[in-house]
Amino acid sequence: MKKKIFVIFCGLLFCFSQLRSQEIVWTGSNNADFFNELNWTISGTNSSPASGTIDPNKTIEFKLLIENSSADIIANGTILLGSENLVIRNSTLLGQAISNGTLMLDAGAYVTLASVSPIEGTAIINFDMNSGWLKPSKLKPETVQTYYLSKIKINNQSAVYKSNLRIDNYYAVGALL
Repeated sequence: MKKKIFVIFCGLLFCFSQLRSQEIVWTGSNNADFFNELNWTISGTNSSPASGTIDPNKTIEFKLLIENSSADIIANGTILLGSENLVIRNSTLLGQAISNGTLMLDAGAYVTLASVSPIEGTAIINFDMNSGWLKPSKLKPETVQTYYLSKIKINNQSAVYKSNLRIDNYYAVGALL
């Protein structure tokens, strides 16, 4: 009996770990709302994640991929990534803030973060290619350099201002990396 319960437990544990390691892919099939689960599909299926899986200010425990979106994606609230990452490639995300996890900006990624505290907790911004852009729209370049440079990586290496990272003014208030 104990062996049977152990086998069932191991099977359930394996299924749960497989589900958690799956990637959720942006489809944008419903609207441009980042936090609407109907805009996402679990990789390898035709199913959207369960309601409440991708909510503002709630930990998202899945790998997320946004790729080749023709419309700007809107995230009204903090994207709280937990220990996973969000990869953006050839797409635009207009958000408030990223907290925890890693935001990976790949080729053609353009991300605007509008909060006065756009990179929160243990969040890391990793530029995978030289053609991604991050615009913290309420931070001046010197604020980014002083307070946020340690949270920015270039190809998984520490960002070094003027060496492997450029920070420019974005109008009178923001910065562009």
